[in-house]
Amino acid sequence: MKFSLPLKILMAGSALVIGAVVHAQTATTAVELFVVDSCKPAAQGGRCALGLVQVPPGVTPPANVQTSCAPGWIVHFTAEQGTVEQGGINRGASLVCGYQDAEAALRAAIQACNERTFVRCDSASQIAAHWARWDGGSLTGQPPTSVAVTVDTVPGALSCSSSLPITESAQCPPAAAVQLRSAGLR
Repeated sequence: MKFSLPLKILMAGSALVIGAVVHAQTATTAVELFVVDSCKPAAQGGRCALGLVQVPPGVTPPANVQTSCAPGWIVHFTAEQGTVEQGGINRGASLVCGYQDAEAALRAAIQACNERTFVRCDSASQIAAHWARWDGGSLTGQPPTSVAVTVDTVPGALSCSSSLPITESAQCPPAAAVQLRSAGLR
């Protein structure tokens, strides 16, 4: 079962639209993981970002929760297109969770970014992807507390930051590049 979430459209010189999708399953976990939307006031740039917050079971999550995550693969994908000289940089982002297969999660993140933003994320000038498998335990390695976490800090996380077509580098190791290409990103 997939849930689609509402989008936020931001003001400022560049456009950023975010979207999140969860591939839900029923599971018992040591912590609960939520996709949250955090936005700064317009006076501070008005930027919004999707993030993850883990809380102990039964604790009320933050008010800006977009959805909850089931154990499985988590992917945070961002893309940029354009330049300041061309009139601005458009940014798109997606965060998906709960997929049992890394490739399916990557495809879903790219698709969500394409469908829910003003950027054609699979052909953007610059992308960044972070993905990891969450087993339902604490992502911080500490006892469960209410804390913001990022996908790239999960043990065993893979990441790639590259221009397109994907270029293998220190910021995009071969194993990560292969998985992104396998998911349809060139």
